[in-house]
Amino acid sequence: MPRPKKYDYENPFRNTQCIYGVYYLDTCVYIGSTNDMRSRYGAHVTSRHNPNRKDYNYPFYQDWRDVELNDFKFKILDVFTEILDKPALEKIEQSYIDSLKPLCNEYNAYTDTVEYQKQYKEQNNFFFF
Repeated sequence: MPRPKKYDYENPFRNTQCIYGVYYLDTCVYIGSTNDMRSRYGAHVTSRHNPNRKDYNYPFYQDWRDVELNDFKFKILDVFTEILDKPALEKIEQSYIDSLKPLCNEYNAYTDTVEYQKQYKEQNNFFFF
């Protein structure tokens, strides 16, 4: 039997800049963005299994460990043919987070400077002059 290739360069998700959603049943639990969906999926699976990863105890991975690996479905929500810079990609990701309201996104993907200052002030009782 021939040995499988280590990398499948025909994979349509390799080097694909996109916004993706992770769903459990019909519920959106996480929204993310990436420049390489195949690598990002692998990183998510590693974080689910490896207690040495800093994000191992994030609610998303805790919930995912409570069910079978394949019970969480990754869906591509938007694919970009022109490469976007990071802030542009994060703005689009944030719009998906705002509209779909996933259960496990703990942080905003994008916050402009004014919004950040407002949040910082509220969280730290600090005033900007």
